[in-house]
Amino acid sequence: MKRIAWAFVPLFCTAIFLFAGDKNNANEMTGWVCNAECVDHSSSTAACNQNCSETSGKVVFISDEGRVFEIANQDKAQPMVGKHCKMTAKKNPTTGALDVQNMVELRGP
Repeated sequence: MKRIAWAFVPLFCTAIFLFAGDKNNANEMTGWVCNAECVDHSSSTAACNQNCSETSGKVVFISDEGRVFEIANQDKAQPMVGKHCKMTAKKNPTTGALDVQNMVELRGP
């Protein structure tokens, strides 16, 4: 019986590290980076109007599910306006804005 108990000790120790989670709390999301003035709310989900030529104002992130998020660090998102992107970001618990850590343009269908 003791041998079986000792066999499970490494398993439990490993499980602790696997379920500890990421302390960074960063989320990976896909969607469109869009000027806030170009967000189209005419349908049930928000979308970026690709025909909009507005260049001034804040930049927002519209997830593929249609949710709109403010972006805290505008300088990182500005070059990706109008593009479909994969983004790693951390949500600020007080403001709700996303702090972009990494952003990559998605190409293809």
